[in-house]
Amino acid sequence: MLRRLALLALVALPQGEDPGPTVRVEAGAAKVVEGDHVRALSPGTAPLALQAGLASLEAGARSELEIVWRGAASARISGPATLELHRTPELLIADFRVAELEVRRGKLVLELPELGPFELGEGVLQVRTLPGGVVELQNLGGSALVLRRTGRDCLEIPAGRRVRIRAEA
Repeated sequence: MLRRLALLALVALPQGEDPGPTVRVEAGAAKVVEGDHVRALSPGTAPLALQAGLASLEAGARSELEIVWRGAASARISGPATLELHRTPELLIADFRVAELEVRRGKLVLELPELGPFELGEGVLQVRTLPGGVVELQNLGGSALVLRRTGRDCLEIPAGRRVRIRAEA
């Protein structure tokens, strides 16, 4: 019986298409806009599996969010936040306090306000906004993280180190 159920589950999965990310609210509240659909999320609601190629998300003060691209990457966002997320591991964070990003396989494209897009490889990166338009990046993983910015030199952050970047005017 169990073998039949497993086979049915495999047949029911769409072949060749990566599942979209899931969004879960651990504290506070969030609103997800996906196409014409708006969904309110709170700690008691089930994780939302996004179906569209692009969704926007707004979270209130003291919110804790988790976004998971199964088998590839995840993001934990704290504080009030405004962001766009894509079906593939890509995230544009327009407003936030702290974000922790983990890439397990492949790459994650992260775009921060006034800093532009970064491409993260495997590892764990914590990003914090500081006063004066400064963004702090800290490598929490076990190996050096290389951040590739479009049209710029790569930025390498050794394990356990942090760098601060001032937003460009």
